[in-house]
Amino acid sequence: MVLGIECSEPVSARALAATVHVAQAFHAEVECLLIEDRQLFDVANYTFAREVSAAAPTGRGIDIDALATDMRLAARGAERNLSAMARDADVPVQFRPLRDAPVKALADACQAMGPWNAVALSRPLSRRLLARTGRLFDRVTGMTGVVMASDRGDVADGPVVAVVEDFDRLAGMRRTAERLARVSGRDVRIAIIAATRRQLAWLEREVRQSVAGMPGVDVVPLGAAGGGAEVAAEALRRINPSFVVAAHGGQLLPAEPTPGTLADVLASPLLIVR
Repeated sequence: MVLGIECSEPVSARALAATVHVAQAFHAEVECLLIEDRQLFDVANYTFAREVSAAAPTGRGIDIDALATDMRLAARGAERNLSAMARDADVPVQFRPLRDAPVKALADACQAMGPWNAVALSRPLSRRLLARTGRLFDRVTGMTGVVMASDRGDVADGPVVAVVEDFDRLAGMRRTAERLARVSGRDVRIAIIAATRRQLAWLEREVRQSVAGMPGVDVVPLGAAGGGAEVAAEALRRINPSFVVAAHGGQLLPAEPTPGTLADVLASPLLIVR
């Protein structure tokens, strides 16, 4: 697991917990990058750059030393929180402070560690963060998936949901969901999506036959056939999942247009796979 903590952005405690959860499920260690965004320091060097706040609504020059101090304090706070969570879960964690562009830092770390990494993002799930997923998959080539977590509402306590849109991916999505479910003692639910009623009926029949006899595994359609991302997201919300596994570029998480619907309703961590 490669966790990117941008020291200039809010850090979600649920995102840190989701990172540890995935690492525990896959018996992995966490490489935590404490990233001071180099681009902010580049901007701060310009004399016309201004910091706008409630205390100084007209703006003031950016104090580079104060900016660096704030980032170091934020990094130490995130390090303490993650260390405590990892220790309780018996997950090894290493910290590496660096000053770089966030996406480049993640790409370089995954390239150095090999091709089977998952990336975790520490900021709370939002439309803006979800929209960055495509760029991450394009730029971070050594990444198999990305983990993010919502800070919306109460912590969800339902099943781990694997969203299946392609029958050929059923086995891998189900195994991933089962690993996550074993950590938290949850059941697994396979949520299926299709563009037409005929495709949905075929997919449901095939999936049910494949998981027949597996204890703790249920199958449900995720909204009406062809309903699109909005209908699927609302159906997923009603399941109240404790964790969601879904593929990038499908009906639930389309690459275009900007996928925002799920970020508006989801209250659980999300693992997006290629």
